[in-house]
Amino acid sequence: GIGRELTASGITAGDRVATCVTRGPEHICSIFAILSVGAAYVPIDLANPPARIAEMLRITAPKLVLASGKPDLGGASVRVVDIGDGLSDWSADGSLVLGPDERSRGPADPAYVLFTSGSTGVPKGVEVGMRAFVNHLLMMEETLGLDSGHVVAQTAPLAFDVHVWQCVAALMAVGSVAVSDETLLLEPLEFVRPAARDPVKVL
Repeated sequence: GIGRELTASGITAGDRVATCVTRGPEHICSIFAILSVGAAYVPIDLANPPARIAEMLRITAPKLVLASGKPDLGGASVRVVDIGDGLSDWSADGSLVLGPDERSRGPADPAYVLFTSGSTGVPKGVEVGMRAFVNHLLMMEETLGLDSGHVVAQTAPLAFDVHVWQCVAALMAVGSVAVSDETLLLEPLEFVRPAARDPVKVL
């Protein structure tokens, strides 16, 4: 699994691992894999200019980047592992995501790093701890009444914190996540039609 690859690469508790992947199964699996080995994940939106991506990577100093294909990282010097060729290659042992064992984590340990829009033009990373991360997920689960019958539409760009609960909360409740097509999100009427046909319960 991806988590086993992270462990083999020396990733351990407290490290940071960046994700440079498109919205979809690769990113969702990456979140769980990174957290399973005790590391913090750093989502990098590929819509950013390469120079901004390089600055984000410089600031967060991840030990590894999980990527789809070969994204332009603006010349950043960091090891890249391509997981974009198909997730089936990562699950030959039946363990798609998790590492050999889940690392214990404390409430103050980092869960992920998100960047603000940067009103000064310089990206600023905000580290979110496990306590805030879990509390937010539990709040969304309770507020929305999520359970195994719920399908949550994943619509938010990876640069926004909304994507976190969209990717994780439903799965915590044994529900499902439907990743919305990027082009449809720009056309509200076109987006609503397939959402109405599919078993999506949370937009």
